[in-house]
Amino acid sequence: MVKTIDWQELARLIGVVEGKLAALPKDTGSDALALFHFRADEVLKELTKEEGAKTGGSRWDVDRLSLGGITSTCTYGAAGVMNNWLTAARRQLEVQP
Repeated sequence: MVKTIDWQELARLIGVVEGKLAALPKDTGSDALALFHFRADEVLKELTKEEGAKTGGSRWDVDRLSLGGITSTCTYGAAGVMNNWLTAARRQLEVQP
């Protein structure tokens, strides 16, 4: 099955994810890092609720994000999978027909 991507919607979703990532805590230190990862996990839950994203992991501790016809994975956690999703989504916009 070939997936159809709504390019305008994908561009909007890129802005949504960029904004949510930009709002994550920026401090350094072990407590701040824990807060960063906790908040990034919360952002994935928000994307599921607000934008219909599908998220999950696997038995190999890989985070997965599917949104707007783009799916990405990452072993770094929620922030990593969102960054990987942004990279993949931007690439798709660059090569759109």
